Amino acid sequence: MLTINGIYSVPETGRISFEQLGTKPKFWFARDSDLWLFKQEHRDTGEDWAEVVVAEICTLLEVPHAIYELAIDPYSPDGEARGVVTKNLRKAGEELIHGNTLLGSLFGDYPEQQNYRVSEYTIEAVFHVISTLNPYNQGEPHQHNHPATALDAFAGYLMIDALTGNQDRHHENWAAIRNRYIDMLAPTYDHGASCARNLSDEQRSDRLTTRDEGYSVQKFASRAKSAFYSSEANPKRLSTHEAFSQFCVRAKVDQSIWVDKLSRVTDEALLTILGNIPESRMSEVSKQFTLQYIQANRSTLLSL
Repeated sequence: MLTINGIYSVPETGRISFEQLGTKPKFWFARDSDLWLFKQEHRDTGEDWAEVVVAEICTLLEVPHAIYELAIDPYSPDGEARGVVTKNLRKAGEELIHGNTLLGSLFGDYPEQQNYRVSEYTIEAVFHVISTLNPYNQGEPHQHNHPATALDAFAGYLMIDALTGNQDRHHENWAAIRNRYIDMLAPTYDHGASCARNLSDEQRSDRLTTRDEGYSVQKFASRAKSAFYSSEANPKRLSTHEAFSQFCVRAKVDQSIWVDKLSRVTDEALLTILGNIPESRMSEVSKQFTLQYIQANRSTLLSL
């Protein structure tokens, strides 16, 4: 069997191409007549389980998202490598156009090659791009009740960021799928920076047990910053919660629709998601911390 204990083992055959994007070794391979990408988690920082946890939460909230599964590559030159596999978002003849390229096309002076601290990356600028896109409607089996517009969907992406503390929604971590007819907002993807996954278990344990409110999980969750800036004239990074609220206001999206969906996500559902991650990938203290971290952000969102 290729999947054992919830971890997919990438076969030796069917590998198509290798690429080194960013810091993670990646390669494409054929699986069940589809194209999948293996992304190696080589720093042991929890990016693999974070991807899977957030994807499962997206399913609960009916947010269009990429599929992620925990995986191993038994044939890595450096020995067995752990990571995730994700199904190609594009169908034949389609192209993935990242946000920085879309922003550069709409705003000629936008610094699309700059990776960090882009003060031009504002809610206003992104709103204008998203408003030109169609919603994703390719009907993957795991996706139901698609948002009616791309603006509705992107608001959902930003609520997921606020819920899971994803501070990495920069201009290459969202995209459009382009075919010869339309540009669609791609499903949300690349959530490996979520859930404070880079904390050590010692730090998690300290925050779970501290009596210092300033060091608590709740206080820590409230500090998550988005990649968005308030304005070019006043370049202050917005919190993940501010980014969600301000985008809803600018796009005239009723944020209560998303918040109402969130109110129906129970602790039991979250515990099931976390419980399905093998302890070889996510320790028990990581699960306890992540549950409280998401609960804290959920409380903030429900109070909006």
